[in-house]
Amino acid sequence: MDASERAYERVIRLLAGRSHSRAELLRKLRQRGIGKKAAEQAVERATREGYVDDGRFALEFARHSRSIKGWAPARVRQELGKRGVDRDLVDAALAEVYAEVDLLELAMTSRHGATDELTEKCIWVSRLAEETTVRLRRSRHRDGLRCRVCR
Repeated sequence: MDASERAYERVIRLLAGRSHSRAELLRKLRQRGIGKKAAEQAVERATREGYVDDGRFALEFARHSRSIKGWAPARVRQELGKRGVDRDLVDAALAEVYAEVDLLELAMTSRHGATDELTEKCIWVSRLAEETTVRLRRSRHRDGLRCRVCR
């Protein structure tokens, strides 16, 4: 059995535990002493066969992080970045997972608990957004929408 075949078997064993990004798999293979070329071939083969998909990984990770861990989008973005997921894939996953999430509610019900300062800031931002929306609706003119920055 050659090095790329052993690397591929290692990839399959790693994926049996949980999903991984391509970059995570490459890093783990290299840490286990597998050569760069064999590692890349193994991850590429697993990707071709549909076992590795960074877009799917980002979506699963974002869903889990939101529902189980109570993480905000910024934290999920940071963690996916550490795992080597492409920024466009991260943005797409976050857009889907957090599309209808009330970030104020998320901050207030986080498993880790929101600090009083964070809760106050979220409430302030939420109220500012509501006020700004009302102001924007009232300020319609012939030439379009006029917006003033609230000070």
